[in-house]
Amino acid sequence: MSFSSYEQEFVINDQIISGVSSVSLNYGSSVEPLYLAGIGYIDSFINGPVEGDLSITRYMLGPDILANMRDNQDLTGGFVLGEGVLEAGFTKGRVVSRRVACNIGDIPTIDNTIRVYGNFGGGIPAITGSYPGYNSSYEGIKVEKEDRNYTIPTQGSIVVQIGGNDYDILGFAIDRTLNIEALYALNKEHVNTLKDYEAHDIQIIYPVETKLDFTISQENYNILQMRELMDYDTIETAVENLDIIIYDPETMGEPVQNRTIVNQYNITRAKISSVNQNSETDSETTVSLSFVGFETDPRTPDVYQNETPTPSYGTDLQGDFITQEEQAESEERKFGGL
Repeated sequence: MSFSSYEQEFVINDQIISGVSSVSLNYGSSVEPLYLAGIGYIDSFINGPVEGDLSITRYMLGPDILANMRDNQDLTGGFVLGEGVLEAGFTKGRVVSRRVACNIGDIPTIDNTIRVYGNFGGGIPAITGSYPGYNSSYEGIKVEKEDRNYTIPTQGSIVVQIGGNDYDILGFAIDRTLNIEALYALNKEHVNTLKDYEAHDIQIIYPVETKLDFTISQENYNILQMRELMDYDTIETAVENLDIIIYDPETMGEPVQNRTIVNQYNITRAKISSVNQNSETDSETTVSLSFVGFETDPRTPDVYQNETPTPSYGTDLQGDFITQEEQAESEERKFGGL
């Protein structure tokens, strides 16, 4: 039995990711030659476990589900074909790359990369929950077509907040990528406690870099304030937390507090890196700005005085463990790492 791409849906943590336009998986391991002194090449060997990078490109249809996934949150999921007839899932993954592009007059796009550490393929369920009362697990999570709403931003519905001021912008692109390392247990007693080729531990290498590019109309550009952000003489005020908000255009006539937020993104401790003014005949004069921000480990003190540690991405503000119970049950605690 074969399936077309139109019958393919993608699931993360038992939620269907709507608006997917393409999905690709690069799965493999590194192979190195083995040499012996006086003999030379004798064989080749796999010098590491099999890992995969799952790349997803999608249109923004409502809230960005993956935006609230914590950096240290393990994911399950995979492909669902033919409305649940066939599933090809993975047992453990992490979101390592997030990119959003949004411009007035276009449907925003989202690109994510998920690093897959566990097992993957046919026979591994993409939907792991139990849904009593439904004919299948797919029926319990499926999204009806009428619930897949898209938003096309209009003038004023994209806002960037800098230093307590709101600026209407014409478009933006935000890119955030994690550098992570996986730790695999080789001791036999550890291997017996693991399953599906999963990594024993996954470490985030800090700092985490986020890049933000946005375009603003010249008439909304406060050149004095932006100049201050680039001035090394005012380094304490040159570091800002930026928020980018996409409002529902249909609620723009309401007061700010009553407007509907479609999605919101942030960049921590951002510093402006470049400014480019663009002016063409018969076109609006615009200014393009680039910011770069770095996040530190939320479990350790920061180098900046009188500031709290940088919060993790998503909803977890306490680092790798949400509760003491979760920490007590972790493999690090059991294996003596904590």
